[in-house]
Amino acid sequence: MTDTPTLVAPLRLFLLTFLFAVPFWILGFLVESPDAVPMAMPVSALMFVCPAIAATLLAWQEGRSAAVRALWGRLLVPPRPRRWVWYAAIPLVSAGPVLTHLLLRFAGEPVSMPQPTLPGVLALVCVYLGAAAAEEVGWTAYATDALRARHGALTTALVIGVVSAAWHVVPWSQVHPPDWVAWQFLATVALRVLWTWVYVNTGASVAAVVVSHMLINLWGTLTPTYHTVAAHATSAVLTALAAGAVVVLWEARTLTRLRWKPRPPQPEPH
Repeated sequence: MTDTPTLVAPLRLFLLTFLFAVPFWILGFLVESPDAVPMAMPVSALMFVCPAIAATLLAWQEGRSAAVRALWGRLLVPPRPRRWVWYAAIPLVSAGPVLTHLLLRFAGEPVSMPQPTLPGVLALVCVYLGAAAAEEVGWTAYATDALRARHGALTTALVIGVVSAAWHVVPWSQVHPPDWVAWQFLATVALRVLWTWVYVNTGASVAAVVVSHMLINLWGTLTPTYHTVAAHATSAVLTALAAGAVVVLWEARTLTRLRWKPRPPQPEPH
């Protein structure tokens, strides 16, 4: 990776990621998704490897094997938040599907949780961790800091959120109606704001974003309401409200400083 971040690197990553995804999109139109695939994902969902391939090629071009090792090594750096509460934020920012499911239960809707086995859940965790790592080595480890140095954390989150959402539109559209896709687009941008917020507050931890990314897919698999448009819209709105709260409360440039810091207590006059 280069020492001085430029906008060329993330732009090249975005273009290559879209280019590499085209064969997967075509495959998704030609091959029907098997029934046992979680969340009815199409075959084109295998494009999760594209950001990793693009980032690895660009890192190799910039610094050969040392740059590639540094890029992938970031996945192994644990979160180092300034306060322990950020460890709790990692799962909470991706809890939209679970919160929606609970709201429907409290509202009396006839919904039920599946009964997954422990080996099944562990298998899902492994698969989703691998997929999240492949995406985030591109979106977070490669592109985020270069954009953040020039435009700040919030703009970076919005740019990557829109790009990654647009990149997913074709696979989503292959298995879901347009209104579901629209809500998922909103949720994806909002999640990127939340994940970037976690990233900058956990010592620029790619691992924290990978876990957050893994959890949104895990919760989506384990909550059967995820596929209905109404429930999905509720989840997207809850996620967008959480992202909006972050935007209102934290400074856009860093997402680490509150806009309104409490005043220190004043000594009482004698």
